[in-house]
Amino acid sequence: LNVAMSRVEDFFIDGISDQGMTREGLWYCGFVAKILGILLRICRQKNIKVNGEFLDDKYSYKLDRLVEWYLYESFPRGKYLNNWNDS
Repeated sequence: LNVAMSRVEDFFIDGISDQGMTREGLWYCGFVAKILGILLRICRQKNIKVNGEFLDDKYSYKLDRLVEWYLYESFPRGKYLNNWNDS
């Protein structure tokens, strides 16, 4: 669990820009986002924190923006209109 939490925090730090966009492109990182939501919810239910904080609280500003990027990409032709960072 410690390794998983460390890697999730690394993803928040290096994998998501401050603007909320994943560094590898939204379609490529969709797998991470699916697993991430489940893991963050379990951590909150089981009171698992990293350095005294829930990761979704610590990086909420990135999560909020990430959701906006994913919603934008889900619209028809979204990835074609916003392909700056697609893999």
